[in-house]
Amino acid sequence: MPLASVVDWSALGQVALYALAGSLVLTWLFTTGVLAAQPGRDGAAPTAVRRAVSVVALGLCAAIVVLGVVVMLSSK
Repeated sequence: MPLASVVDWSALGQVALYALAGSLVLTWLFTTGVLAAQPGRDGAAPTAVRRAVSVVALGLCAAIVVLGVVVMLSSK
């Protein structure tokens, strides 16, 4: 039996593409959340807007992780 008939290459490619896109978005959100919470170059505390951006970005990051776990654990 040839390997091409056993593996669904279209579905495998789609999974790889979604995994790459998800990892890039997750990395960008986490980095944005951490950097927005850092003090400015002059050592001043982050402003309220930067703190809000940090909270939203890290919240979205956590939501994506939870969604991924729920999808992986769900059965058809």
